[in-house]
Amino acid sequence: MRILVVEDHRKIAESIKIGLEKEGFEVLCAYDGGSALDSLESISFDCVLLDIMLPDISGYELCKYIRNDLANAVPIIMLTALDSLENKVEGFNCGADDYLPKPFYFKELDARIRAVIRRNIHQTRDIIQYGPFSYDPYKRLLLINDVEVQMSKRELELMELFLKNPQKVLSRDFIKGEIWGEDEEGKSNIVDVYILYLRKRLKPYGLEKSIKTYPQVGYILDIA
Repeated sequence: MRILVVEDHRKIAESIKIGLEKEGFEVLCAYDGGSALDSLESISFDCVLLDIMLPDISGYELCKYIRNDLANAVPIIMLTALDSLENKVEGFNCGADDYLPKPFYFKELDARIRAVIRRNIHQTRDIIQYGPFSYDPYKRLLLINDVEVQMSKRELELMELFLKNPQKVLSRDFIKGEIWGEDEEGKSNIVDVYILYLRKRLKPYGLEKSIKTYPQVGYILDIA
């Protein structure tokens, strides 16, 4: 299991890293928010330990960015010296799964990490599979032949809609309503534009033709 430790105090980060590695975890450290985002955009983690007082962005803002902009549901434990009730409530409201004030007992940290990972595994059992596609709706993780495919939040939402309705023709109006609602009412070609984006994402895997056009109607995901 892979853990990301986001902590600007290097000695604390290294101490946590050593302790978790002794428990069998693979651990990466990021010392600021920017480095953490770089890691999260390129590597899949099982849990993130997140300090609040970072040099470039607060842990609260980083947590919200992970949830909303990256659409990443990785378990997040806030690990911080800020231990007031208000701090804890704000952490949970930003999307944290747990909150552990410093100083802490390492055994408790280990137990909390394993607990949030267990809950996450339980929530991700309902994997959507179709042909070479495998999609985890909780983690927002798309695999093609077990290789992770990088997509934007909107592209993943569109791909999820197709994977939930394989071999079914979906009209443009249906797709637009499910993905955009009223947000893009004035952009009549928004669906066609994002279908083009999806096909470009799938082209390296030889699957760009798996999303087929039904003229005057809509689109279908069909690998046949």
